[in-house]
Amino acid sequence: MSGGYSSGLVVACAFAALGGCEWFAPVEPEPSFVKGCQVVPTPGREESCNGADDDCDGQVDEGNLCGFGATCELGQCVVAPEVVGICGDGRRDGSEECDDGNLDPGDDCDAECRFTGICANTCGRANDGVCDDGGLGSETSACAYGTDCGDCSPRRDDPCREFPSEGACLDEASIARCTPSGGTLNAAVMVETCSATEICATNTSTLSATCMPTLGECSPGATRCAGDALLACDDNGLWQQKPCAGACVSFAFGDHCPADAGAPTVSGVVRYEARTANAAMNDWGDTFVVGLSSALLVNYRYNPATDSYQVYDATTTSADGFFDLRVPANPDPNDRVVVWLVGLDDAGKVGIAVANPRFEGGGQRAVADVVTRGDKSELWSYAVPLTELVGSREIMIDEGAHSEMARVFDHMRYVYHSTGEIYGRQADPLVVWMQPEVGWECGACSGRHETKVGEMRFAASIWLSHDDDEGYWSDAVVAHELGHWVMDSFGTSPQEGGRHFLGQPTLPGQAWSEGFATFFSSLARADERYFAKRRGTFFWIDLEEMSYPGRAMVLPTAEAEGHPFADDPLLQRIDENVVAAMSYAIARAQTADQTRQPALEIEGRFFLDALATPRMNVKRNNPQAQFPRRYVRHTWSLDQDHQIVNITPVWSMSVPMFADYLDALRCLGDERGIDMDASVAESILSYPYPIDGAPICN
Repeated sequence: MSGGYSSGLVVACAFAALGGCEWFAPVEPEPSFVKGCQVVPTPGREESCNGADDDCDGQVDEGNLCGFGATCELGQCVVAPEVVGICGDGRRDGSEECDDGNLDPGDDCDAECRFTGICANTCGRANDGVCDDGGLGSETSACAYGTDCGDCSPRRDDPCREFPSEGACLDEASIARCTPSGGTLNAAVMVETCSATEICATNTSTLSATCMPTLGECSPGATRCAGDALLACDDNGLWQQKPCAGACVSFAFGDHCPADAGAPTVSGVVRYEARTANAAMNDWGDTFVVGLSSALLVNYRYNPATDSYQVYDATTTSADGFFDLRVPANPDPNDRVVVWLVGLDDAGKVGIAVANPRFEGGGQRAVADVVTRGDKSELWSYAVPLTELVGSREIMIDEGAHSEMARVFDHMRYVYHSTGEIYGRQADPLVVWMQPEVGWECGACSGRHETKVGEMRFAASIWLSHDDDEGYWSDAVVAHELGHWVMDSFGTSPQEGGRHFLGQPTLPGQAWSEGFATFFSSLARADERYFAKRRGTFFWIDLEEMSYPGRAMVLPTAEAEGHPFADDPLLQRIDENVVAAMSYAIARAQTADQTRQPALEIEGRFFLDALATPRMNVKRNNPQAQFPRRYVRHTWSLDQDHQIVNITPVWSMSVPMFADYLDALRCLGDERGIDMDASVAESILSYPYPIDGAPICN
């Protein structure tokens, strides 16, 4: 046990294909712990160029999806270099540097489709989320805020680069404007504060920011601080101003006036019921109780005059679930205290959350379905009457109230805060989607799909099925999916996926991605065992022993067959769990006290640092750069015997693999005075990595 993150269990003989199609297949020879597995494809949809296996045939983006002269690469239609571009058609083809859909001179893309660096005053692509949008905080734009239609050139370096003279909203109540004084070098940013009845808004036609009246521009129930006053949106969508007796309190989950002076404080604890594997490792064990850390706790006061609730006080729970909450001296019977499965970032904004998509009925769902939920979805929460809390001083979330959601959140907050401390910044905003009796076509999977819960946006999502297997009790599965999130947030994902089966060697990119996620899971839990339950059957892997029950893992060798590139045995197919086991062995070799397991916060720190080195992220500053081991992303399909066929390289997409990571570990070790060579040599066994040669450290 490490940092309050206990060991647990994972997914049986099912693995998710890219795009979320679930398949089952026997392992040859079939071990005793896998019974009755058979190929069962999830019903698919029409295939489109989106990086997913929409029709669930085991192939990703197959067929002619982009028309003549174009191919589908990484979920996008890409025109082959030999195609001659037609300048002015709005599509960058061939040798065109840009194509803004016109032949007008004097803008950022000239009549020959060459990037000029001159920005037009308006742009149809402004703030559209792609790298050249010129949005606030962009580092890839040469143009002013909201005007860049160019092709990812370096952003100009001046003191006001994020704040044009037209102004940009610094926050909801203030405008930042660049005010040149004697030239750009003397420019300065001036901040204008809106009045209590105004809010900063951007005029979409002029791209200028201004303080707008707030009347008629709010969602009922919303609150916002305006100086020492609180703006509350009524049922008619109109802001109503309420003076506060003291400074208004800004909070991620509803701004509010401070609690009444002299209001009493209730000290209590939030706990939840959880499960993990039993001692025999053949089913889930009995429940145990855990304190819920880092969750939002909000006291809502009922207003009978308006039949509505307003925030009275709010706090977050401590590491063990304890809290102090201000409460009214005379609580109304309708006052409520709500525990929200929401974690805040360092700026006080929502960084992680568990959400309920609120589908009508249960059954299997496509992961893409959550994108359309919008305001229909909701954050998971648990409410109790305030009078009950005052009496018991404890909020107990039991299984009947779906404490499994709280357990998943506990995993999230541990990884979120631990990696934030390690990297000095926090991972991308993440939401986990769970709904009782709703399963996802992938079982358990993750991806970079921007989704919304109300007005809250999340850059990454994890989908966890809720079925009779109760797989959400598997700490190992949840931590594995969080490992993918960590790689996407701080490293570079190979973006290589497809159907794959237990013990079956797969392509190097997928083996690295899945192997790292399993390795991360063991680091986070300080446990070499990876467990799961699927369709009533438990399954487990022992990374330290490099074994499945009843058989050892098949190790790679320099003579192994089936290399994607016959002249480089580093790029051979490899079992993802072998990658995880070798990585774990290196971590164990670096553990000072061999009686304990490598933990995320201690030994694991070095291995996460290696993931984030420039060596593992060569494309972040230069999209055209190549990873030194020269592996490229591949696509493939499986035949009826589940063998990999139709391997196709995507030559334009250089991606990392396990040998790149071994280089990064050795390079980082040299930089920090740590001798990693012996640990790597001892742990990689027959994998033909050239430990006797110098690592590639560029």
